[in-house]
Amino acid sequence: LPYTVIDYSPKDMDKIKEEFVSLLFKDWSGYSEPSLSANVLKTAAPLFDHMHLLPEYAGSFLVVQYETAGYMHLDAAAVRALELFSLVQDDEDEPVRSNGTLYGILNRCYSDLGRRLLRSWMRRPLSNIRSINERLDVVECLTESHSSRQALSLQLKRVPDVMVIERKLLQKKANLVDCVRLYRIIEALNDFDSILEELNDAHDDRKAAAVKALLWDPIKKYKECFSDFKEQIEIYVDMDYFDETNEYRIKSDVDEELQNYWEALEKFERKAKRLCESVASATGLDSIKLDTGNGFFFRAPLREEKA
Repeated sequence: LPYTVIDYSPKDMDKIKEEFVSLLFKDWSGYSEPSLSANVLKTAAPLFDHMHLLPEYAGSFLVVQYETAGYMHLDAAAVRALELFSLVQDDEDEPVRSNGTLYGILNRCYSDLGRRLLRSWMRRPLSNIRSINERLDVVECLTESHSSRQALSLQLKRVPDVMVIERKLLQKKANLVDCVRLYRIIEALNDFDSILEELNDAHDDRKAAAVKALLWDPIKKYKECFSDFKEQIEIYVDMDYFDETNEYRIKSDVDEELQNYWEALEKFERKAKRLCESVASATGLDSIKLDTGNGFFFRAPLREEKA
């Protein structure tokens, strides 16, 4: 394919590097400015111009080294020939089928995150014998520990798609509901921690080391990383109110104006409850409930409406 080599001046290179670094998220312990070669900067420059990332996405990205050592590279032809994700078709007009593929056989994941991870593992299989054996040791531990496996499965079913929340946070489109959902995930890490500790203690040193390295240590790391976020949610979000009403709101003691707002709202709510009781008494319909949405309204079951 034809291509054009752009020769940037030293001044342009400094500007490109400044833009690159300004996109990187720095507020975590152990941050160090990445080593950026001239080739990396020249490659990134057209991307910056095309995507217009600054200033909206300043401080929103991480630079992660893409590891190639220890992994087998499978090109598109190999993936197709091995029928990892779709079956080879004799007729090009025949619709693509995933049933019967290796992925379809192996996929027993409970979450979208798990399904994506499995696809990634199959797309880039390990080639390092030590890493392969370490992963197999973890699989063997889970196979032998029925209770731990069941407990992990139950927890995983409750975990929402973290990548969706992450994308909203990076795009600064996340709302209070998204933040609380992330908080619930962080809370669930305590349960994962306990389960993995039990799994670790139930096996010999070799298998326990694999569980610790691949599962337990990352969980403990994430708990530590998100401890400040968890604390902020507990300070500002009224979780007791959510448990009672299944609605999200900021605690009233955070701000005086907000305190006045919630006091006025509680007065309306008490008045609405009294009115609901009055309507139920007048109509003889004890099943009438007070509901909230865009205001307060009364709701009767469908069978009562038909009656």
